[in-house]
Amino acid sequence: MSNTCRLCHKFDEHLVRYGIRHYAHADCGLQKWGAQFFNKLSQYECEQFPAMVASRHKLLPALEARLASLRA
Repeated sequence: MSNTCRLCHKFDEHLVRYGIRHYAHADCGLQKWGAQFFNKLSQYECEQFPAMVASRHKLLPALEARLASLRA
């Protein structure tokens, strides 16, 4: 796993995988793409997404809707 965020280029161990070799901080992804960031994530990544970060960006309902669509 890459430990560097592709958006802010800072090293971290807590990154979200949004592509084959693409990782970003949850905050960075939501700042750049908003709720569309959730569409880039696999079901596993959505299930592991930090809810507090989504809530801080006022996007918790969007995360819940994405999870519901993946489970349907």
